[in-house]
Amino acid sequence: MILNIRKSEPQKGGRNLYIFWKVWEVFNQNRISTLTINQLRFTHTSKFTMSSTRQAGGFKAAMHNPNVTEEGKQAAAEKLQNLKQSGELESTTASRTEGKNEGNVIGGYKATLKNPNVSEEAKDHAKEILEEHGVDA
Repeated sequence: MILNIRKSEPQKGGRNLYIFWKVWEVFNQNRISTLTINQLRFTHTSKFTMSSTRQAGGFKAAMHNPNVTEEGKQAAAEKLQNLKQSGELESTTASRTEGKNEGNVIGGYKATLKNPNVSEEAKDHAKEILEEHGVDA
C-alpha cells in the first residue's frame, strides 16, 4: 500500500494534520514522493507520542501481519525489544492491574453467574472467586 500526502500547514489542535505535516517533512528531507505504510510506521514511530503499551501492541501486530514485509517485521521486533529493555513497558502494564474497584470486580463475577452465554466452567470459577471474597452467590 502506498501513501501519497500533499503538503498542508498544520492547524491548531489538529493532530492528524500535524502527523501529516511531519510525514511531509520526512518526504522533503529524503526527496521522495511516496512512502509505504510499513516504512512510515517503523521508521518514524518514535517521532509521534503514544503510550508504550500501544506501541508494543502495534509492533506485535505488525510482526504477525502477513502484509508486512520481512524488513518491517524485523524493524518491529527490534523496536519491541528496545521498548522492553527500556523498562517502560513493564511499568505501564503493572499500573493497569493496580487500583481495581473491588465492588466492580465482584459485580462482574455475579453477572457471570446469571449470564446464559457463559460456560459452566466459567460460572464455577466465578463462584470460587465470590466465595473467596465472602460473597453469597
